[in-house]
Amino acid sequence: CPADVQCVWAGEVKLALTLTSPAGSTDFELSEMTANSAAVQTFQIELSSFGPCASEPSKAAPTAECASLRITETAEQ
Repeated sequence: CPADVQCVWAGEVKLALTLTSPAGSTDFELSEMTANSAAVQTFQIELSSFGPCASEPSKAAPTAECASLRITETAEQ
């Protein structure tokens, strides 16, 4: 950052996930900035969004965060 500018970076969200299927279990990570999609077993999994949950306040904690994933099936590997 230039000397006369204050830079602020809140950080990067990383999700640690496990896909379990008849083919077995696979651990993988998705993040907003560095790896927002992954090819896992026979699926392409993409982190679509991450942020405050869009639910009624009585059903979610005030600081609840939600992730939306897009999952598409790919050809057999």
